[in-house]
Amino acid sequence: MLGNTLQFLGDTSGLLVDSYRKLGPVFRLRALWLKYTVIAGFEAREFIAQGLDDEYLSREVVFSEVGRQLGQADFVLGQSGEKHVRFRQLLSLAYSRQVASPFVPQFIAAVRSQSRSWQPGKVLSVMGQVQRLAFEQYCQVMCGKSLGELYRDCLMVTDYNMNVGGRVWPFLMYRTPWYQGARTRVLGLMWDMVRARRESPPDGRLPLTVMDTLMRVRDP
Repeated sequence: MLGNTLQFLGDTSGLLVDSYRKLGPVFRLRALWLKYTVIAGFEAREFIAQGLDDEYLSREVVFSEVGRQLGQADFVLGQSGEKHVRFRQLLSLAYSRQVASPFVPQFIAAVRSQSRSWQPGKVLSVMGQVQRLAFEQYCQVMCGKSLGELYRDCLMVTDYNMNVGGRVWPFLMYRTPWYQGARTRVLGLMWDMVRARRESPPDGRLPLTVMDTLMRVRDP
């Protein structure tokens, strides 16, 4: 019933190495409801080097549903082959250090603001603190302001998409009412920001954000 679940959770790398040695470069693993066909070792590198991954593998099976959760977008992770390459080229500037570097002062200010709340002797969740800090920093470079009031919703949407996209959780998790509510609020905020930016485009006095840069991208 458990398949390879215990080995998968306990020592994923060890399981892959042992399976490669015993079964060869292509084998199957099962962890609860997840089923994986694995191409491993030197042969996997050759498989990719020859371009066979674009011919025989597709991201759509896993990531097309994630794209639909983000508003019927042509989600870059859901594309394969030439379309994936073109999308990555279009997105490379928006997610480059050239866009991020002017916001370093805001990143530092976010660290200082959050760390001031850490009291001596108080026990804090490292993951929780880092998630909140990363969110505040990313919002600055993404849209130029804090979105702290929607932090919990954004965190839930991100967690669900990563876990479902990574096949850790089943697709049924997308139907839960709490996720659907968070998703509706996040998408509503996103489109409100896009509309506001279109009505009042950047005037050149402030550095361009990720959103500003993405809205300037053109592709036939």
